[in-house]
Amino acid sequence: MKTWTDVVNAAFDLLGEPAIGDIAAPSNTLARRAQRIYPQQADYVLAQRRWAYAEAGQVMAADALDPVPGFQTVITLPASCRRVNFVYPGVVGDGDPSELFSRARVIFSRMGGATAPGRIVIQSPAPVTVFFNEFKAPALLGPAVTDLIAARLAFFLTVPQSESRSKRADNNEWVKSAMRAAAAMERTERNPHPATPRRASNWLDAMASGTY
Repeated sequence: MKTWTDVVNAAFDLLGEPAIGDIAAPSNTLARRAQRIYPQQADYVLAQRRWAYAEAGQVMAADALDPVPGFQTVITLPASCRRVNFVYPGVVGDGDPSELFSRARVIFSRMGGATAPGRIVIQSPAPVTVFFNEFKAPALLGPAVTDLIAARLAFFLTVPQSESRSKRADNNEWVKSAMRAAAAMERTERNPHPATPRRASNWLDAMASGTY
């Protein structure tokens, strides 16, 4: 899927609804609802676990709120960050055997969004290399992620959205099917970030096996 319109249309296909031309200009009530909630579903999926194709790495410096220089360091995260996966002291280049590096201890983390960036407090001096899930164009997220977003979107287009229904969405057949496909893809596809080899996720495997 190349655009968010493609993701929304994949959700509409699950619902048996006709495709729309552009999610930026919704033409009916269902499309307008999809326009409102697809970013929330994308955020949820990106925040749940490490996704190789959603991952970005960036060297970051301490910000002006550094409480104890050289010991506890405050890092302001990019607005596109939805989940911090790993933090390594110093500069870790793509292709380095980063699993041999000691990870920086994250004392506190708060994710932000488009209007208010998040922050982490780490027990390591800056600079550090942060690997994180990034909100970006669907074409760059990979089919495993976009299919899962579409499945969750389809579910929430059929029921009122609320925090209590988020768990129910995980057990929806569309979502579970997308999760099984995502699990298979994560196990077999080439890792696009050799510096950060993927690990099995208990959450992902449990969802794929139906035991979550």
